[in-house]
Amino acid sequence: MLLLTIGCGKSSVPTVEPTPEKTPWLFPEPQIKLLSSGDYRVRGLAVKNLAKMGAKAEMAIPALEKLLEDKEPNVRVLAEDALKKIREELGSPAS
Repeated sequence: MLLLTIGCGKSSVPTVEPTPEKTPWLFPEPQIKLLSSGDYRVRGLAVKNLAKMGAKAEMAIPALEKLLEDKEPNVRVLAEDALKKIREELGSPAS
C-alpha cells in the first residue's frame, strides 16, 4: 500500500534567506557594479534585473541614467525602461 501525504506536517526542506553572495540577481548593489562591465550583454542583464526589482532598485537610478548614453542601443532602451519602472513604483514622475 502506498501512502501519499501532501501538505501534512512541516517541510523537511530548510528555508534559506537570500544573500547578495548567493543570489546577487536579487540585490541592487551587485547589479549596479555590473552596469560598468565592458560586455554589453552583462550590462543589459544587470539592467533587466534592476528593472525587475522596481522601487527596491532606487539606488541604481544615477547609474541607469548614465546608461542612457551607452554605446549599445539595446542597453539604452533597457535603461530607459528600467528607469520608468523604478520611478513609477516610487511614485516619481518619469524624467
